[in-house]
Amino acid sequence: MLKRLIFFSLLTCVFISSVTVVHAATADLFVTDYTNHAVYRIDGDTGENLGVFATLDYPTGLTFGADGDLYVSKRNSDQVVRFDGDTGSAIETFISSGLSITCDLAFGPDGNLYVSSNGAETIVQSDGTSTQPFAQSALLAGPHGFLFHSDGDLYVVGNRSLNVVRFDGDTGAIIGEFTSGATLVHPIDLEFGPDGNLYVSDYSADKIFRFDATTGAYIDVFASLNSAHGMEFGPDGNLYVCSWDDGQIVRFDGTTGEFIDVFVSGLSSPAYLTFAPVVADAETIPEPMSIILVLLGTSFCCVKAKTKSNS
Repeated sequence: MLKRLIFFSLLTCVFISSVTVVHAATADLFVTDYTNHAVYRIDGDTGENLGVFATLDYPTGLTFGADGDLYVSKRNSDQVVRFDGDTGSAIETFISSGLSITCDLAFGPDGNLYVSSNGAETIVQSDGTSTQPFAQSALLAGPHGFLFHSDGDLYVVGNRSLNVVRFDGDTGAIIGEFTSGATLVHPIDLEFGPDGNLYVSDYSADKIFRFDATTGAYIDVFASLNSAHGMEFGPDGNLYVCSWDDGQIVRFDGTTGEFIDVFVSGLSSPAYLTFAPVVADAETIPEPMSIILVLLGTSFCCVKAKTKSNS
C-alpha cells in the first residue's frame, strides 16, 4: 500500500505539477555581399561566417517574410528572388519586372512586399502578382533604405535628395521631409533605435547620424566607421553596420555608440543585413512549489498508513 501511494504521488508530480519555461534562442545574421554575389549566414553569437546561404547576382536588400522564407533584391537585373528560409534553395523569382535599380526591401503591415526602386524614384508595392508605385515625391530623389515605423508611417532615405522623407504608411501620400540639421553626404540606410530615435548611415561621411524621433531634428553623430552601409539593431540591442569598403560588419554599443568589435570580417562588399526571426524554444519542468506540496501529501499518507498498520 505504501509503495503504491509513493508511486502515484510521484506520477501526479510529473504530469500535473509542471510549468513551461521559454528560452530565448540566438538569431543568426544574414548579409548580402554585392560583389561576391552571395548571401552569407553568420553565427549570431560568435560572428563566425557559416558559409554561403544563397547565391544570386549583385544582391542588395534582404528580408524574411511571414512564411519564413528569405526575399533578396537583385540590383542589376531588377528582380526579387525568394529563397527557402531554412536551406537557402531558390524557390522563385517573386518580382520579375516593374523595378529600376533595386536597393532595399521590406514587408509592410498589409503583408505586401515593398521595394525601393532607386532609378524610378519610388517605393514599389507588390503582392507577387502585380507591381505598382506606392510612394514618390519631388522631395525624394534616389530612394534607398526604408522602413515602416510603429507609428504606421513609411520613412525613406533619399541618397540623392540627402534627406529622410516621411509618407503615410497606408496610402503612400507624402507627409513631408523628416530630417533636418545635419549635412548628409550619401545616406544609405535607416533604423529606429532602442531609445526611439532615428539613425541614418552615411556611406561618404563614414558616420551614423542620430535624429529626434518626434521632430526629425539632428541630435549627434552616434558612431563612425568607414563606408557605412546597411545596418540593424540586433536582438542584443547593439547596432550592427556593414562597412562596404572594408568588407566588415562592425558592432557598436546600442546605447552609447561606442565601438565594440569587428563582428564579421573577410567579406567583399557587404550591403545590407538582417537577423533571422527569433524562435524561442520551450522546456517543461516541474514546478518547485507543487513538488513540495505533493511530497508533503505523500509524507502525510505514509504516516497515516503506518499509524493504521500499527493499530
